[in-house]
Amino acid sequence: MNNLIIGTQYNCWKKKRKKRQDIIDKMHVGDRVYFEKTEYNGDPLVLVIDDKTKLDIGVMSPGVSETIIKDYPNSDFEGCLTDRYKQSFHVQYWEVEESHVNRKDKKR
Repeated sequence: MNNLIIGTQYNCWKKKRKKRQDIIDKMHVGDRVYFEKTEYNGDPLVLVIDDKTKLDIGVMSPGVSETIIKDYPNSDFEGCLTDRYKQSFHVQYWEVEESHVNRKDKKR
């Protein structure tokens, strides 16, 4: 699935002083991302995380976030940046059996 990343003009959630746009400016098509499920004001939200910096670069739309969280509550997703056009960024994502992020955490 290929989707637009929104919220790229805001500061990171994970590091408030860091601007998402500064991170995205250093990314290239094909760079890996992963996703973190959370909530914002009680609504489902999926953060898009740059695999290299481990910082959020945006969020999935409310509709996509809701679908991922409600329809796939026990699934992890990974993906990659597929398109950059001016200030618009897209990601392709896929369901994975176990996220590489979770595998790293379990090995510690």
